[in-house]
Amino acid sequence: MDVFLFGEGELVKEVSNLARLYQGSKALRLVATPFREVLKSKKKMDIIYRILLMIMVRLMGSTRFYNWLFKKQKVLGPYDIAISYFNDVPHSHFNQGTNQYVLDYVESPAKLAWIHTDPIEAGFEKETSRKLYEGFTALICVSNACAEKFKEFLPEFSHKIKTVYNLFPIEEIQEKAELKQNIEINPSFLTFVTVTRVENGSKNLRRISEVCRMLEKESLKNYKWIIVGDGPDLEKNRKEINEAGLTNRVDYIGSRANPYPYIAESDLFILTSNYEGFPMVIQEAFILGVPVLTTPYAAVKEQVKHGVNGIVTEMNVESIFTHLKKILEKPNSLDELKANIQSSPVSNQLATDQLFNILKN
Repeated sequence: MDVFLFGEGELVKEVSNLARLYQGSKALRLVATPFREVLKSKKKMDIIYRILLMIMVRLMGSTRFYNWLFKKQKVLGPYDIAISYFNDVPHSHFNQGTNQYVLDYVESPAKLAWIHTDPIEAGFEKETSRKLYEGFTALICVSNACAEKFKEFLPEFSHKIKTVYNLFPIEEIQEKAELKQNIEINPSFLTFVTVTRVENGSKNLRRISEVCRMLEKESLKNYKWIIVGDGPDLEKNRKEINEAGLTNRVDYIGSRANPYPYIAESDLFILTSNYEGFPMVIQEAFILGVPVLTTPYAAVKEQVKHGVNGIVTEMNVESIFTHLKKILEKPNSLDELKANIQSSPVSNQLATDQLFNILKN
């Protein structure tokens, strides 16, 4: 098995030794790295090169630009199956290209595209998507709800839309959670945690400050809410928390290579997103025995059973506030959810069966 990665990152070293790893050219690696990360490196030539690439993609358009990049890459194949595992991010010059690369630069009779989100909510453009996905043998969605949304979005492709749930390295997650970090936990407080990309468009993390303001008015202060992750809105959100006087309640700690100890040490995992495909972090919380409070993304019923292993709010701040208020007033209410999670551990069996059925056909 060969794995071709556009960029670099902490997780590269975790790619299995069973896979032969290829990485992109210098230009492709820079394109795949957020500009703020390139700036942090303080490598002047990389910064200048990245700025030039940003200008080029706007002048050439994404398709021509990525074609130019890919022509500098080694053509891979032939393979029995080629998979594009990252769906393009709509309305973005970068955060694209894996679909294009698999279609045009990989030799294989079977080409699969993974879809990780709700195409309608995410703003996929219909004609562009129709032309793109026409060339794939199968379109793999990460939840049944996501698959139904895609069939609604492009019904002519219904015959090749399949569902494969995400697989999880369960033992590895549990082992990493045991690597305790310098996490200050006040046992007299409830600890909430959110692990996410800090981006307010889809993740809607601004709900956090609104909810916490409402809790303050009710004099409910017996909690600490930790947000783990980086993203374009990190500094903006930190400033908002500071201006609201909520720094004792909410802490945006930034990215962590190992977020699992933060989840394991928390009393409740909270997701505030406007939409999701099949958020892996929900299953990761369950693997670590932590109940979830989440907004009702499309596939929520495939992961969270309200009142059993978590709480499903309505898609608004008032509902999140109401449920958190009840929890803070009666913290023992989480005990039953935790016990239910322990009695029904996460398994990869269904996802494995789905994947093997796709690959053998």
